[in-house]
Amino acid sequence: MPRDITALGIALYNAYKDDPIPYCYGCCGQAPSKALFAERARTYPQFWAKDTLANPKKRTPEAIALKATFCCDCIGWIRILCLYDAKVNPLPWPQSNTNCYTIKGKNWYNIAAMDISANQMRDNYGGNPMRTLAEPTNSQAVFVSMNGHIGLYIGNGWVIEQTPPKLQKTKLADRGWTSWGYIPTKWRDFIEVTVGLGSKMDCSVKGGKNNVAAIPASTSESKPAPAPTPAPAKQKYTSYTVVKGDSPWSIAEKLSKNGANYTKLVWLTKSDGGKPNTYQALGKPLPYEKGKNIFAGEVLGYPV
Repeated sequence: MPRDITALGIALYNAYKDDPIPYCYGCCGQAPSKALFAERARTYPQFWAKDTLANPKKRTPEAIALKATFCCDCIGWIRILCLYDAKVNPLPWPQSNTNCYTIKGKNWYNIAAMDISANQMRDNYGGNPMRTLAEPTNSQAVFVSMNGHIGLYIGNGWVIEQTPPKLQKTKLADRGWTSWGYIPTKWRDFIEVTVGLGSKMDCSVKGGKNNVAAIPASTSESKPAPAPTPAPAKQKYTSYTVVKGDSPWSIAEKLSKNGANYTKLVWLTKSDGGKPNTYQALGKPLPYEKGKNIFAGEVLGYPV
């Protein structure tokens, strides 16, 4: 069973309430330093203006940031929670570069496609209208998003978000969130199963071994590691774009020659009630529910 990312987020927030986690664009758990700030400023000059750290209304005063245990930006906060969920304690990041989750010389962080922006997270895994917001469960963590920003929805109208000047707990209704989605479990699965080192990590929220480099090389070299369990084959679908006059029965008949198979249809692209500019490609196919309306422009799929 997956661990509860929502509970991890709450625990991490509570553990560092009196040890502010400063907002630093382009960071994901590094220990703050002047060298890190200079390197980030060179990489992201448009987000690191000359007075960024000196002006508390814009970001975080340098005097506070340099005393912190670690720093991150909004999507960095979500990545940190996903790494904890994979039984990896990522704090603090061992190198200055944000994209450096390296195990035995290989950068698994990038291979696992964790290096995405807040808007890419929204577009790939979310985009659901706020009126349909779901409460998080122990197996499905929920994020909320607005243009260029993302936060962890912890339920009951509260969000933990990394926003200037520091990580904070805010009321959902006060912040202008525009959409939501589920945090993908594929990051945890990739790191824990494919990389195969997650279970060896001390992932206590505060304290313990801090990063992958702490694992002695002999743990995996003394005897061959078992081969990873092959991932199940991904279901493929024949796609069909809905046009005016279509029905689930007629579409199933076109795709399978049997209209009664409409119960096997899935949504590949769905809209908010057919409204313009609300069509969203889903992170994974969504089963068609009997009696639900379909709208022109949506894409339905039938299993191959």
